[in-house]
Amino acid sequence: MSLARMYAAKGQSAKASTYYTEAAELESDNNKKANIVLETADFNLRTLKNFSQARTLALRAAALRPGWGRPYIMIGDIYASSSTGCPDEFSGASVFWAAVDKYQKAKSVDPSLADEANRKIGTYTKYFPKKDDVFFNNLKVGDSYTVKCWINETTTIRVN
Repeated sequence: MSLARMYAAKGQSAKASTYYTEAAELESDNNKKANIVLETADFNLRTLKNFSQARTLALRAAALRPGWGRPYIMIGDIYASSSTGCPDEFSGASVFWAAVDKYQKAKSVDPSLADEANRKIGTYTKYFPKKDDVFFNNLKVGDSYTVKCWINETTTIRVN
């Protein structure tokens, strides 16, 4: 792990990725492996801006350590940080539905994260689409909606 962190700090992303992967493969304890995989997800998010890979790794961390909500907090953060990459304002606002879903999942699987999840939910519900925007997109509050951009998850339409 220390080699991965060192190369990440030096901006040598390819080498850092290699060592993150190796550290996870060599770890036999699933809790420790989950921590490594989640740190790798964070590296993919913050350094590489690879949202899809960061989500994949966070989901892997969650599978390795059931009952741990931290990966879902990260996925919510990934979704929220990708809103500006969407092709239009409505799509960008709709990613916050998926983000809030993940924060809710985090606190449901790991009640110790409820305060943090609730803070994030409070922050990001402000960015939900407005009622008029939902109407002008021929949608209704309460309906299912598949979030566009790269997320492709189904959620429930809510308004700010």
